[in-house]
Amino acid sequence: MTSILLPLAFLLVMIIVYKGMKNDSRQLQNSWSQYFDSMRISSKDFYARLAEELAIYEVKDLATKEVSLSEGGLFSSNRLYMRISWQEFQYDLCVAPFGNSATFISWWLWRTPPVMESAITNIPVVGVFLNRVVSPVTYYRIDSSNSFMQFTQSKVLKILDEIIKEQNITALPEFERYPIKQSIHINTK
Repeated sequence: MTSILLPLAFLLVMIIVYKGMKNDSRQLQNSWSQYFDSMRISSKDFYARLAEELAIYEVKDLATKEVSLSEGGLFSSNRLYMRISWQEFQYDLCVAPFGNSATFISWWLWRTPPVMESAITNIPVVGVFLNRVVSPVTYYRIDSSNSFMQFTQSKVLKILDEIIKEQNITALPEFERYPIKQSIHINTK
């Protein structure tokens, strides 16, 4: 009996780990978007300026890269984003033309749980409970998410303010400079 239980237990663990690695377990933390009439700047130029600004601060483990993400399904076009990563957080920024004389800017802040956390969450029946014990939402995690978001948003706004001044465009009102919502996602799968 034990000879069959051990391989079955091993198989169950492997399935849970595989499922945890395969699933897109990213958790949306926050987002922001704005439309700028009469602003003209290429995505690449904005991203280069932002990467240069971020590099000044020498934040340990902060990484930037450009990524091409699908606008929709299998046959859709792609759009260029700037991905800024730090610890388990990922900030995807999109700067894109909207019509022939406007620019749309948006960002999405994601948390990607470690593989073990995702695997534990996928354990049938007890996974969510175990995950709350093994990897609880803490003030540290919330503070880390908010610090990264505010740091990055402040640099995006700095570059935007420079471009607004250079192009003599109406400044962004204070109330539009903040994210849509400020809450950390608690995984309740």
